[in-house]
Amino acid sequence: LFHGINTGTLLSILKRGLQNAPFGRAYGTRFGEGIYLADSFEKSFAYARGPNSKFVLVVSTVMGKVHQNIPYNYWHHDVNLGNKVVDTLWAVGKSQQDPKYNIVLPCGNMIGMGRFMTAKRESFVGIRDKGFTIKKLIFDDATADEKSDDDYSDDESAEEFSSAKKNGPEEMDSYRYRNLPDDNEYVIKNADNIRLEYLIQM
Repeated sequence: LFHGINTGTLLSILKRGLQNAPFGRAYGTRFGEGIYLADSFEKSFAYARGPNSKFVLVVSTVMGKVHQNIPYNYWHHDVNLGNKVVDTLWAVGKSQQDPKYNIVLPCGNMIGMGRFMTAKRESFVGIRDKGFTIKKLIFDDATADEKSDDDYSDDESAEEFSSAKKNGPEEMDSYRYRNLPDDNEYVIKNADNIRLEYLIQM
């Protein structure tokens, strides 16, 4: 994953690693507190700041317990997790990598190698007042995978969607689909779950 940085914080990050506030916070907390990463280099590069060069970190991270954030009402970001223990909040965007080309290393790390494509609205199904999940990624030019619901959602979401099938989970409507973010963001709650790998200078 990637993280664009301000050159003024570069030395601190190289010494301390990425941190939650005050060291790791620079651009707000739309999806709650944590360290914001992206699977798109272009997304992270847009946050890189510097008078001459710009820097983007390449990191590996332990995702742990992942919570999808595709709220039923797009303007409500659904970050109040209550007592739910979450290691990573996945703010889902319309642009997704084709998972057929993911590479899993012997150490267990997964590297997304597929090209980014726009997931169609039919990829997202929801339960009224519960939110949406990715059922199966469907792209304009291909159906990328044959994975089941719980490949993309946490166990609780998978159970809810399974039990709701009798009531017919609804497709995301065009209005909410248009207002999905373009790119994924991953909010890592524990800085110890992130390891710096490479530094890209542009």
